[in-house]
Amino acid sequence: MTRMRITAIAITMLMLGSNAFGDDISPANLLKKVAATYEAAKTYKAEGMITSDIDTGAIKMKIETSFLILMKKPNLYLISWTQKNMSMPGMVQSGAVWSDGTQNHRREQEEHEGNDGEIENDAQDRENERFFY
Repeated sequence: MTRMRITAIAITMLMLGSNAFGDDISPANLLKKVAATYEAAKTYKAEGMITSDIDTGAIKMKIETSFLILMKKPNLYLISWTQKNMSMPGMVQSGAVWSDGTQNHRREQEEHEGNDGEIENDAQDRENERFFY
């Protein structure tokens, strides 16, 4: 729960921070706005893609990581990701961490793209998402 609060507050500060520069708001008032926004929020969703170009000198790699973050008060969350190393076509690493409100869970798996495990993981992630909507 503490991590969820910290994450939500940090994201809210970033979002409000862009407006704060135009409004000439004091730090104390900015924090009040952040707290009010957090209190009013019931859910949070973010998804995206991170592309990393890695050059170790001996090897160059391009890694693509897609992610989904879902949070719902008071203590539900789902964070899932899929990582593809473009220099190893067909290999996929995926994982998820989530809380059903009573305990935390974790799943990590390495698989070949297109096998039944990947379809099963997508179905499990959709099932976990039902807690949020």
